[in-house]
Amino acid sequence: MRQGETVYFPGHGISKVESVEQKEFDGSNKEVLVLRVASSSMTVMVPKDNLAMLGIRPVISKNTTSELMSIISKANGPVKAQSWKDRNKEFLQKIRSGSPFELAQIIRDLSQLKEQKPLSFCEKRMYETARRLLGEEIAHVRKEKCDKVFTQIDVLSNGNGNGNGRKH
Repeated sequence: MRQGETVYFPGHGISKVESVEQKEFDGSNKEVLVLRVASSSMTVMVPKDNLAMLGIRPVISKNTTSELMSIISKANGPVKAQSWKDRNKEFLQKIRSGSPFELAQIIRDLSQLKEQKPLSFCEKRMYETARRLLGEEIAHVRKEKCDKVFTQIDVLSNGNGNGNGRKH
């Protein structure tokens, strides 16, 4: 990864490599990426050696966006019976993984769960986080406005975009 490149930073979203610098850590020089998170303008320094461990990756391809939208729109059978606490833990792991496919699955699964029962506060927040992170990346790749992509996600996940159920 090099200066000027756009990357995905799990849990934070689209980020731009502002610079690549040498910094001293524990007595040795390490190459670090200085990332600017697009959604918050926060700057983060990440040792280049830790990129894979942290899940920092290049942004998805334009072809992948259709596959992700397809995952969101397809029912996946009944949602696994588990407590909201266990579900939250599982979804947090998926968000931290950095996988756009995992984010699409969170959106799909919580949309299906919403048909069965009202979502808890944590589940609603998890849905919004996955929607924001995935939507921003898709919008970046497609060069579209985020609001347009968020609307597309809502329509696909709810069937009609108003939260009243999925098309079957």
